[in-house]
Amino acid sequence: MKILSAAAITTLGSSLGLNAGALLANESCYTSGTNSEGFVYPYTSISVGDENGFKSLGFGKVKVLIESLLSDLYKSANETEWEKINTAYFIVSSRFYYIDMLEGFFRNNDFGIKIILVKGDGCTIIEVLDEIKDNDDNTIIIAYDNLNESSVLSELFSLNRVKHSNLPEGAIPGEAMCGVVVGNNDTLPALTVLGSEVEIETNDSPGKIIRANALVKAIKSVLASQNIDYHELSLRFADLNGESQRSFESAIANTRLQKQPMIPKLLSLNTVTSCGDVGCASGLLQLVLLFGAVTDEVLCTKIALRAPGLALHQIYGEEGRRGVLLSRY
Repeated sequence: MKILSAAAITTLGSSLGLNAGALLANESCYTSGTNSEGFVYPYTSISVGDENGFKSLGFGKVKVLIESLLSDLYKSANETEWEKINTAYFIVSSRFYYIDMLEGFFRNNDFGIKIILVKGDGCTIIEVLDEIKDNDDNTIIIAYDNLNESSVLSELFSLNRVKHSNLPEGAIPGEAMCGVVVGNNDTLPALTVLGSEVEIETNDSPGKIIRANALVKAIKSVLASQNIDYHELSLRFADLNGESQRSFESAIANTRLQKQPMIPKLLSLNTVTSCGDVGCASGLLQLVLLFGAVTDEVLCTKIALRAPGLALHQIYGEEGRRGVLLSRY
């Protein structure tokens, strides 16, 4: 399965090159966009007032983002490959505030293709890719989440999970809409998804010893399916959202898997560093930003020496789900 085109709109803007560049430069969001408490400001400041008015205004922004993303995808796609698209998947969180409006929007607008709305988490991209892996036609996959939305942010605060001056190891809420065109065209140079796996971590409750069993199992399974050793990897992506448990788990998994020095050194990239925690869009965003990096004439030189061009993507889902993607660029 190949990524043929990609686009992203995050708190950094709609330029895929800018978003990928910020990730590679390890920039912690543009300075003017992140306050001292660790929040990533959303695109539009929305005040909560009248419930119906707020909901309508909030979904108005979502519609603009959908239209902008589709426009960016079309501009960057091969025209022949675009014409072969017959289905689009739209991934949103189960707590998505505007679900009824989104369903109505797709129902009332003729996009000329079948649109499937999927509720899930960051790992859902793995299940969608698995579902369409044998399709002859191309598919659009879009994911959107906004942890800065008032009800979500309120819930995170109530659970004491948001980073602030008295909680330096809390999550950094973010917002992103990202999308890809995927297909099986072997003639186009593109980012290729080689394998994937999802496992359930049963020992991830606060206070328990972190062993990273599910993450290690998923990584081993994916690498074994492609006959690849861990030390052959060039890039490792993760969505470490600022909470210490994720960071510890990722570090422990790396320690358990690394049996020999990695030459050249394994480059670890954290999508939260540049975009904040984007919830159910986090898995797809990793693929999108890697595509942006390897297809940009300047950015690709930053990772070109890290042969053989294999990237591991760690994804943290809900209810203990740990997802892993393996890609070749």
